[in-house]
Amino acid sequence: MSDRRLASTITVGGATNAGTFEAAELMAAGMSAREASDVLFEQNLVVAGSESTRRRLASATTKHLSFLEDDALRFVASREYGWELVMWLALVTESYVFAACAREVAWIRLVVDEAPLTASDIDNFVERQRGVDPAMSTLTVKSGQKVRSVFLRCMRDVGFINEIGVALPVLVPVGVARLVNAAPQPWGWPMRESFPVAQFQFDVLG
Repeated sequence: MSDRRLASTITVGGATNAGTFEAAELMAAGMSAREASDVLFEQNLVVAGSESTRRRLASATTKHLSFLEDDALRFVASREYGWELVMWLALVTESYVFAACAREVAWIRLVVDEAPLTASDIDNFVERQRGVDPAMSTLTVKSGQKVRSVFLRCMRDVGFINEIGVALPVLVPVGVARLVNAAPQPWGWPMRESFPVAQFQFDVLG
């Protein structure tokens, strides 16, 4: 089982940061995440004003990408249709909090209940987890607020919800479904379960 503690990079930026394509291309060609981060920072490909913000965004972007298998990394680098969904795969592979929240809260609200996803839904989940999960027991209120803010931002970035939390129609391309189905399962469940969409979309051959 992977480390369930909150990764600091998960609370920086979003799912589709500027510089993602360039970093994916560099990493697909064999560059390490650290080296690719340096390139993003030095060339300001993340498009940030201050050096500290630029450094954090560059590091977060390449850290997210480092959780993708080679085929998935090349998919993003090639700007294939549905690449945003592959970045969601990266995030939920990197972060137990994101993966569990998507599976236990977002999927139920958006798909089962057909109701909007709200900030309080995320806050309540984080608070419950702080009480029952040792890996999250040290999570501060401020960190919990960051989790909620970035989680919702990433959900919007990928196209799962609109600005008020209402589910948007999402078509999972066959190529993306195959990547998700073949992905490692660091949290003990198939990663498709952390995608808040109708699960039949992942029922593809091969």
